[in-house]
Amino acid sequence: MGNTMARKKKRMQWITPRRLAGVGCIVALALAALFVVVLYRQVRSLFSPTPISPDQGMPTQDVAVERGSISDGISLYGMVVPARRASLGFRVARGRVVFVNVQPGQPVRAGDVLVRLDRDALERDVAQARAELLTARKELDSAGTVGREQQRLQLQLELTNARAALDEARRALAAYDAGSGTAQEERQRAVTELDSARAALATLQNDAGRRQMLDEMQLAYNQVSAKHHEMATLPNPSEQDRDMEWLLRIDKMRKGQALESARLSYEMELRAAEHRVALAERTIQALDREIAAGSAAVERAKRVAAVKQAEATVRQIEARLASLDEQTPAVAEAEARAKVVKLEGKVADAEAALAEAELVAPFDGVVEEVTQLIDGRVTSSAPIVTIADLSSLSIVAQIPDADISKIKAGQEVRISFEAFRGQPPVTGRLGEIPAYGRNEGGVTFYEVPVTFAAQGLPLQQGMTANLFIPLDTKEDVLLVPLTAIQSYYPTESFVWLVRGGKAVQQKVEIGLSDGIMAEVLSGLREGDMVRVPLMQPGGFLYGGKG
Repeated sequence: MGNTMARKKKRMQWITPRRLAGVGCIVALALAALFVVVLYRQVRSLFSPTPISPDQGMPTQDVAVERGSISDGISLYGMVVPARRASLGFRVARGRVVFVNVQPGQPVRAGDVLVRLDRDALERDVAQARAELLTARKELDSAGTVGREQQRLQLQLELTNARAALDEARRALAAYDAGSGTAQEERQRAVTELDSARAALATLQNDAGRRQMLDEMQLAYNQVSAKHHEMATLPNPSEQDRDMEWLLRIDKMRKGQALESARLSYEMELRAAEHRVALAERTIQALDREIAAGSAAVERAKRVAAVKQAEATVRQIEARLASLDEQTPAVAEAEARAKVVKLEGKVADAEAALAEAELVAPFDGVVEEVTQLIDGRVTSSAPIVTIADLSSLSIVAQIPDADISKIKAGQEVRISFEAFRGQPPVTGRLGEIPAYGRNEGGVTFYEVPVTFAAQGLPLQQGMTANLFIPLDTKEDVLLVPLTAIQSYYPTESFVWLVRGGKAVQQKVEIGLSDGIMAEVLSGLREGDMVRVPLMQPGGFLYGGKG
């Protein structure tokens, strides 16, 4: 009895609150772990449904695992386009459309005339531009000669007046030193000179014969100018009319030059006479001031200064006359030369427009677009006709800038077409890589042409092409079709392995993929048969390795 009570007391001492709390924590942790495991399986079952077996009614094909070579590379999309396309427009020609020989969808041959402008109007533009250029060249040839003659005439007149003023200054100084030529005597001579100058000016101003001559020259110029204007504005001039217009133009220019020269000579004589009057008046005024001052020394100093000034003026004018033949009237000649250069450009443009009066097909093809009609007007170099050569096709691949550094022109491209699934890939080559790309949505794409041989496929422009550019190649590796690979997750792949006529899941490790075949690193052996669904849901869960 005593022993029994002792054992009960010992058990009661072992079961303490602290030990009970520890046991409770352990049980709670075990329950929590069990809950997490169950919850994980439930969640995984939600996001990882059981894949559909290929034996459950979908069409399949059994394919043997075999050895071969495979390449890793860049997978892209492209579009089938004509190898040649031309957008045709008039570069410099402008005018009315008189002929349109094509419409969209129409086949054309190289050299066919597609659109024609009004040639008659373009020929008139050329003739007018050439005539204006010829006139401008004649004006340039005469600009230097006429300008120099006018300048020579003016300098000779100035020299005559300067020498006369020098002689007068010397005589005045000599007379003053001889005891004559006092201020009063000089004033009397200045008055006589003023009367003579005024009389000469009045004679020029009232010269009826001179004015009649100028009026007759003006009338002759007006008559030939009117005749020239009448011929130049004929709506449809003949060749004879054009010749007559040209002769009248030359006659008008000749009469205009003669009239201008006569007017210039008359005006210069008038200015010389007016200058003589003004000089005499200033002399009288100066003498009046000297007489009022009454200084003999000042009188002589002024005469000496007048002689020196007159001598300097004569020397300056003589030097200008001596160098006149080496000088050119820069302004007049520069203006005439600039006009010639401008009209030469106008003639070149008119001739280029005439040569471009027709749009011609550069190669055999089909018309895609026409933007002009008969009687429409061409006012810019915008394309009018677009032609495509459908006899040969190419592909335009859009390559992102992240991959552009990995490729080069001439590199091999494997091509398959969405419209012809099941056909073996076609081999092509990359064309020249453009220097500039096109930005779309923050990513720069380069449009690279791909040349290939269609090998009898009935391709049409606009079809979609799947492109693969090999970068890394492995030889003698196990290969299966990419469509045979299924995935639960990106890191867990399997295939349907055929055993005893049935498909069972077989985990595999995948290596390189070229978009059609995939390398198997482990899980299969050469000769194994895998079941490949011919039609399967797309996407990462059920379809090929993403």
